[in-house]
Amino acid sequence: MAATKKLKLRSTHIVTILDHPCRLSDYLIGVFDEIPSRKGIKKAIKRGLVYLNHQPGATGDWVAGGDQIDLYEQPTLLSPLQYKLDVLHEDQHLAAVYKPAKILVSGNHHFTLERALPYNIAASCQEDAFTTARPVHRLDYETAGIVLIAKTRSAYTHLQSQFYDRLIIKKYLAICCGELPKEGRVDHCIDGREAITDFFTHEQIHSAKYGPLSLVAFDPVTGRTHQIRIHAAFLGCPIIGDKLYSNTAANIYRKCHMLLAQAITFNDTTDKRIHITAQIPRRMSRFFPSLIK
Repeated sequence: MAATKKLKLRSTHIVTILDHPCRLSDYLIGVFDEIPSRKGIKKAIKRGLVYLNHQPGATGDWVAGGDQIDLYEQPTLLSPLQYKLDVLHEDQHLAAVYKPAKILVSGNHHFTLERALPYNIAASCQEDAFTTARPVHRLDYETAGIVLIAKTRSAYTHLQSQFYDRLIIKKYLAICCGELPKEGRVDHCIDGREAITDFFTHEQIHSAKYGPLSLVAFDPVTGRTHQIRIHAAFLGCPIIGDKLYSNTAANIYRKCHMLLAQAITFNDTTDKRIHITAQIPRRMSRFFPSLIK
């Protein structure tokens, strides 16, 4: 019990009588609105945020009926970071911010987007407000673009559910080495899981240093880790600057890979459809002057 005093209780659930015992990680699917996915449940259990009958739960614990399951809030231990972010949208429940390249979204590091949120995002007055606003999803370290932020528990649940149901539309812009067709679809599994990305080539140029370059819009249908980077390399046209998935001329550019989470469309907590677009960074418009507006 002593460990829970350091945590803030979010929700409590009493297990009804079951026909057969069920493992904790399986039973919790759909129980807590704050965690709609199996992956999120396993993470919460691993982080010690799920207690079964007042003791830290494990994925393999069994529940049968009458058990008490408590879900606690992840404590915020890191101090805020005074770093100016571009806030693209904000209301009492959520926000959208622009993440520059070469900054982590979260983690146990000094320089992260999450640590900079208190300096940029106003606190919510809602009853279910988080103590500190939190990112709802991630972008790679070198990927710039839009990140959605939840200021309340209801907003976090609402946005997580939309990601899980593929109701959130994300559009990326990239500069790839090589010549791609005008449009197409990549259906290529990643780590044995279905992965689908649509693409549209806006423009192609020839660079004296890098050879042919394509300005490409990528629309991920699924959301696998590094999906766009892997699919671009699979097409034979890796993203310039991508040092992980390329061994071609793309590696010559050393600053950061040219991938931008350019736009996102989602429903806010009133189910109003919101569309947000980020400004294109100068490093990309230097290659394609047509991007300058």
